[in-house]
Amino acid sequence: MKKFLLIVLMLLSFNSIFSQGKVNESIFTTFGIGAYGGINLKTSSEIGGEFLLEGKTNLIENLNLKLSLGYYKTLNPVNYTVKGNSIVIIDSITYYAAGSYDVTKKIYDIFPFALGFQYTFQNKVLSPYITFDASYNLISPSIERTGGYSMTYPSYEDIPDEYKVKHVEENPNSSYGFSIGAGTVYHILKKIGLDFRYFYKYDSEIVNTHHILVGIVF
Repeated sequence: MKKFLLIVLMLLSFNSIFSQGKVNESIFTTFGIGAYGGINLKTSSEIGGEFLLEGKTNLIENLNLKLSLGYYKTLNPVNYTVKGNSIVIIDSITYYAAGSYDVTKKIYDIFPFALGFQYTFQNKVLSPYITFDASYNLISPSIERTGGYSMTYPSYEDIPDEYKVKHVEENPNSSYGFSIGAGTVYHILKKIGLDFRYFYKYDSEIVNTHHILVGIVF
């Protein structure tokens, strides 16, 4: 008898935590929005900021369809040398300059547009969830470099061969991404909550990144 009562209490507790209090009878009957801020990183030494706006609506019980857009800056430490040449005119005399500099960091300003799903385990206080998103990302790339050095020559033929090859920086302007993550909503009021979220994003063109966000949801 004691074992039976213990099992019943466990089932009631489990249902209280993970079941939804009210079942939606049809799709697209509830809507919510959220605003998030946070950080993203490839390594712990290079951290970029992030901002995200998200809207969602119900599909079936506990499963939401969500659409989001935002902005974040990703920093990728690198280490390579760029060599090249240029023309310099001084007092109407043409010189040829050869020089180099080191690239120490690639910086990506990213504007993602994402469509995804969120499965939520509803509860009055904490509602944990898991998410999956697919995104299209617009990218504005730049680099961080050292000052470098240069040498001048009277003619192009005098330039060492290694400085005659033009360097082409490979920087994508767009990419596709997939992310998977988890979080929980802490309900402050009936229609307002704090959302704590982590997700890992795989990117088709640039670095994969960890994302940690905190937001307010309505």
